[in-house]
Amino acid sequence: MTGLEIKAFQALKNHFSDDEAAIIVEYIESSKGISEERAKNIFITEDRLATVFSTKKDLADLRTELKTDIAGLRTEMAVLRTEMEKGFNNQIKWMVGVMIGTASLAIAIIKLL
Repeated sequence: MTGLEIKAFQALKNHFSDDEAAIIVEYIESSKGISEERAKNIFITEDRLATVFSTKKDLADLRTELKTDIAGLRTEMAVLRTEMEKGFNNQIKWMVGVMIGTASLAIAIIKLL
């Protein structure tokens, strides 16, 4: 390895394992005839890494957001449960009233016959 290759290897070791860094250096060594623009695209900068990978802060923010959303859903579910109970109670009340009315009507018709 030349001095430049050793420097590149050392720089890559900060972000990759030794084997991965060696593979990247070998790739660059094998493609010496590439353009400067293509060589720039080979290296992944920290900015590009940040857009690709999640950090612990990103995960913590996501966890907080999910907990907030879940708490909101629980509140909505409690409200919905209360409304459903009111609806069921109202439905039972009407069913009992209709049954009493139907029974009264049936008794009245039977007495008239």
